[in-house]
Amino acid sequence: MEITVTTPFMAFGRRLEAGEVIDLPVAEAAYVVGLGRAAYVADADADEAPQGARRRKAKARVEAE
Repeated sequence: MEITVTTPFMAFGRRLEAGEVIDLPVAEAAYVVGLGRAAYVADADADEAPQGARRRKAKARVEAE
């Protein structure tokens, strides 16, 4: 999972600077993002949340019928 470094930190035996994009396993990426040292690259796509809401409403309509 790709993440963008927001605060410099050590990983892979070297210092990662702010703005670098690195690829980590999902669990490690979640840990680093949880610490506030990085952000998911997918966060740049702001349209993701409304699509989820539309899917839930459509599913609710199908269940109601």
